[in-house]
Amino acid sequence: SFNPFGGHVQALDVNGKTMWDVAAFGRGAWENIAPVDTGNPNTVGFIIADDTSPFDADGDGNREAAPLYLYIGTKDSSGDFLARNGLRDGQLYVLVLSSGDRTPGEFRGAGNSGDATWVAIDNTRDQTQSSLDGSSGYDPYGYPTQRN
Repeated sequence: SFNPFGGHVQALDVNGKTMWDVAAFGRGAWENIAPVDTGNPNTVGFIIADDTSPFDADGDGNREAAPLYLYIGTKDSSGDFLARNGLRDGQLYVLVLSSGDRTPGEFRGAGNSGDATWVAIDNTRDQTQSSLDGSSGYDPYGYPTQRN
């Protein structure tokens, strides 16, 4: 059955020998994460590819493809490991194709191109919405799931 939460990304602090949960990246069945050059040494960027099979995420009866995300974070030299590396409280975006295509079949596969926009999404923690089964659209820690 579908996991209502998906996984979190983990970051390894090799100096501190500590694993950190990167909740700001959101929840998903993460397939690949690739760094992108933001052109600014004080910010970090990552393309985040979800491997969730198409499912009806919004309850409209249509199976949508897994989204492609972009995370942009600002480094804070006075913060903890996540903050120093721009991995805390950054902005999460989802790619929206201008054509309205929502599945790889509609996009027509490799070699095709089209206009798109990165749309900011709210990944703010809200502990008042937390749920053990994800039915509220939030995980047990109050972070939004893909169904939110």
